[in-house]
Amino acid sequence: MINRFDFTKDKLRPKILILADLNGYEKPSTYLNDILHDVEQLNDDDYKFDFYINICHLCIDMSESFWNEEHKKDITKWLKESHIKTTLFDRMWDIKPNTNSIELVENKNEAKTLGSTLKPEQVNKIFTLTQTIKLFETPITENELNDLFSSTLTKEIKVRNNQNFAALFNCLCNGNYISKEWQSVIGKNENFVGARGAKINANNLAVSNNNVNKQAPIYKQITSVIEKL
Repeated sequence: MINRFDFTKDKLRPKILILADLNGYEKPSTYLNDILHDVEQLNDDDYKFDFYINICHLCIDMSESFWNEEHKKDITKWLKESHIKTTLFDRMWDIKPNTNSIELVENKNEAKTLGSTLKPEQVNKIFTLTQTIKLFETPITENELNDLFSSTLTKEIKVRNNQNFAALFNCLCNGNYISKEWQSVIGKNENFVGARGAKINANNLAVSNNNVNKQAPIYKQITSVIEKL
């Protein structure tokens, strides 16, 4: 039975050493995808995020063991496909092992607001949608939803499902109703917590957005409402 203790840094370390010893014809991403498949069975976005970061940090710690530049490129490409918002993956092979100055997320020019262009009647439709799909566990009013889109919300709100939450805001972004930096803005404002009580940040949102099931009835319900705004 798969459990979280199978994917700690100590347990993953031998697997990374195996990647470093692969021959030139093999791709590390093939083996990493096998491990990722097991991680995904835990159905925990926060843990999946930690898994990607553990892989990155272990590669940095053992970078001197990697002899093949194509292997490094393959691992970097695989990590970037996680959609975690960071520049770390691009520079990971240049960082000295065991450094204490690794910064995960860098958003020096991040937007400070959602840049909403939504009109009151559109916010009303979105509010009705959030109530219908029971997006929030914490009761929220239409005025508070307005505050959210204007980035003036002060209340902490618990989200029932991170993927549905991410799907809604990604659809609004695709419709040009909010900024493309919505993940950074929501994470920076720290108004939302997930089902387990942890703060929702930009990286959580990126992973959740990447894992949205576009065939799910709720996703189709979200897209239908946003397309008709």
